[in-house]
Amino acid sequence: MVLQIPVTTQCPNGLQNLVVLSGKLKEKSADPANVVARVETPVDEPRMPGGPAAGKGGTVMEWRQEVERYLGRLERSNHTEATRKNQGKMLERFFRFAWRNSGGKVLGAIQVTAAEVEAYRAHLALEKSPTNGRPYSIATQRHYLDSVRRFYAWLEKEGKVLVSPAEDLELPRNAGKKVGSILSEKEVEKLLGAVDISKPLGIRDRAILEVLYSAGLRVKEVVGLSIYDVDTAAGIVSVRLGKGQKDRVVPLGKPAAHYVSEYLANVRTRYAKKKREATTTLFVTTRGDAANERIVRGVVYKHAKAAGVKASPHTIRRSTATHMLASGASPEIVGSLLGHTSNASLRFYAKLFGPDLKAEHQETHPREKDARGEDEEGRGGEP
Repeated sequence: MVLQIPVTTQCPNGLQNLVVLSGKLKEKSADPANVVARVETPVDEPRMPGGPAAGKGGTVMEWRQEVERYLGRLERSNHTEATRKNQGKMLERFFRFAWRNSGGKVLGAIQVTAAEVEAYRAHLALEKSPTNGRPYSIATQRHYLDSVRRFYAWLEKEGKVLVSPAEDLELPRNAGKKVGSILSEKEVEKLLGAVDISKPLGIRDRAILEVLYSAGLRVKEVVGLSIYDVDTAAGIVSVRLGKGQKDRVVPLGKPAAHYVSEYLANVRTRYAKKKREATTTLFVTTRGDAANERIVRGVVYKHAKAAGVKASPHTIRRSTATHMLASGASPEIVGSLLGHTSNASLRFYAKLFGPDLKAEHQETHPREKDARGEDEEGRGGEP
């Protein structure tokens, strides 16, 4: 019995264990996930008989090379290593399915048809997670399918396929389901008000929460801030290697600037001096160590529980965007604040920091509106 041997190879850029096939297929039960062997550069890779695949893209090595080029493109576009690894794994998963579903006929990128993509969509809807035995969530299904759609859109742009087989793919949707939870403005006020600012640790925690909500930062971006990245007088924050591995400068509202200033003046120096080697990280622990993501998440969960609301750092980030949009901020400006890049947002955000972003932040951010009201009352304006 002649058996086609699936061979897994280790590839850079996150593409691991992609299948290289050699020999002739005589047994459909052979699964690429079950046989692991080591080969040198294959010299007699099978090509698909007839059709366009016989001349270009008709080998598994071609598939592997195209995915490698795609991952390289993601790297040049400043996608993180984690993102590239995930994309590699998801594309590998799709290829394994296409190979099995076609009875071993699909061996190259251009041999995939719209029918194979649609079959994969149906497969994911019925598949159960090996982790918990439950069906994959809609979000997970969309994630897997979007990786295939993006890959083939790139192949079409590169001229490797005439039309993407995923062009008409409709991603599954949850009817009526919100894209993540959002806090109301009152719930945000409850969260901030739950912090006991009479204590040093409370001032630090309030500063963290204010920065999360004012600037719409991700947890990774908050813990990456240094004392040199925040200008409380100017009301700006420099985010280094933020979303998309890009730097950006974003507004810091007056309430946030106030608590960060108080933290720097009265709390951080007290904590930081406990360490022989001082850190420049903005937020530190009571022992003077740089605060990590676990610390920041803990701050949010602790005070959310005290306030009687459900919140995470990302919930706060989404709430920032939602509240500003509801108050009239343009989507492009909000995208700039959050670090989402697109042609539209770049027109508003041509420089690291532009007047439009600062002005709209002041006009539409709830905490900024509150601060304006206090200023007007202090000057004897109308309540």
